[in-house]
Amino acid sequence: MQTLRKAPMKVSIIVASLLPEFGIGSKGRLPWHLKKDMKFFKEVTTRTVDQNKKNIVIMGRNTYDSIPKRFRPLKGRLNVILSKNADEYREQLKSELQAHPDTLKIEDSLEKAIEQSKLLHGIEEVFIIGGAQVYNSAMSAQGHIVDRIFLTKISSPVKVSMDTFLKFDAEQWEKRSLDDLEEYLKSKGLGGEFQLSGNKEGEFEYSFLLLENKK
Repeated sequence: MQTLRKAPMKVSIIVASLLPEFGIGSKGRLPWHLKKDMKFFKEVTTRTVDQNKKNIVIMGRNTYDSIPKRFRPLKGRLNVILSKNADEYREQLKSELQAHPDTLKIEDSLEKAIEQSKLLHGIEEVFIIGGAQVYNSAMSAQGHIVDRIFLTKISSPVKVSMDTFLKFDAEQWEKRSLDDLEEYLKSKGLGGEFQLSGNKEGEFEYSFLLLENKK
């Protein structure tokens, strides 16, 4: 088993996608409701190796707006929202920002959000959590700002209508072993918590994968 390359602070994408087209949505919604995948997302983005640190989740404005108000900002994580009209959006979310000054921030670009994240004390990892425009901008950005992808690989025997896709370049990414992924989960106290392959809910079958940027 290879040792994962280490960096001061990893920037990751975490996403569920229907293969082989890499579909991630239809009409602004997820075509699936996978309980184990939702738990994987929550635990991976929340848990840290160092209990004194937190993780950051970066998302687009539409993604944040789609979260029911009673669940936002996402608990246990610093939420950074991207909006081209940051000042206008800050005014719109004024009451939420005042109520959650330590866990909710707004930035006007992905690059700026990541730069600011690196300057913050007590941050362990950064996770980019959507939507499609943010994912694709991150993967195509100069400088290879994304270190790895936590991919929930979904398949279905039934055709699923999709209109939103990842622009995924397979040549850029190296699939790591399930042992590597399990080692990562174990470091966060999640060893044995998830069945990494062969999951099935309804018509959907799915597995959890770890991809690392070849850079």
